[in-house]
Amino acid sequence: MPIPSPQAEPGAKPTAREIDCLAEYVFCGNHKEAARNLHLAESTFKNHLVNLRAKLEVDTSIQLAFVMRSTLESHPRLIGFVKSTSTW
Repeated sequence: MPIPSPQAEPGAKPTAREIDCLAEYVFCGNHKEAARNLHLAESTFKNHLVNLRAKLEVDTSIQLAFVMRSTLESHPRLIGFVKSTSTW
């Protein structure tokens, strides 16, 4: 399991890239495809999610998606997708 970077302190603001990674993960449903779509190594992609979880103090990517719901609903990759595929 990757270790959060020193910049991933609880309460720190998520980066745009971390949010992009989460949005792509929600869209694709798996790390490998999401990383490929963002032209990242899978390990780098996972590190972004680990850092985001540390910043928001959640344990799983599912919890992360719920915490970031309002941000994800307006993300260009997910406009219409989130509302059409789930009831949140």
